[in-house]
Amino acid sequence: VVGFGCPASLSKDLSEQYNSIITTVVNDADMIPRMSGSTLAKAAIAIMNYDYTPKARRDAEQALKELQSNASILIGESDVKTAMGFVDKAIDQIIRPNIVKDGALRPQIEPELFPPGRCIHFYTDGYSVSGSYVPCTFFDELDVSRTMLDDHLIKRGYRRVFLELMREYHDDEHYSFDRKEFDF
Repeated sequence: VVGFGCPASLSKDLSEQYNSIITTVVNDADMIPRMSGSTLAKAAIAIMNYDYTPKARRDAEQALKELQSNASILIGESDVKTAMGFVDKAIDQIIRPNIVKDGALRPQIEPELFPPGRCIHFYTDGYSVSGSYVPCTFFDELDVSRTMLDDHLIKRGYRRVFLELMREYHDDEHYSFDRKEFDF
């Protein structure tokens, strides 16, 4: 049995038990095989633990300097420093205390689930498509990318990657699945 983008639905042991009869094909950053409840919980915890305040401070400072460069008559360097003092105070007193500290949030995480059977992972390396057998545990976390939804779809995901593989195999940039050779 071959499945494409199968959801994470089995424990590690059960998934490995079916290696001989189930093969799961996973396209690049396809998020569905990585979407067990525990994976989502781990992602949420990582987001809550992330201290974004240095980047927020940088963004505020860049915005103030941009204002200063466009309105230098009204806004001087001392005004930027004063405003950054307010920003730093707000970050230290309001924002940073509300960021969850590592280990402060320990929810009951359900068992990790994985795609069934033997897994083949196809991925683009910027030049071409590559593929390899990977353990089911390879899909224990989300691969956050702009294509994580599209990679699960047939037309924009799996069809695209298999078309590229067939073009490489036939050494034909114009290869198409629409040819008559597939006349069933």
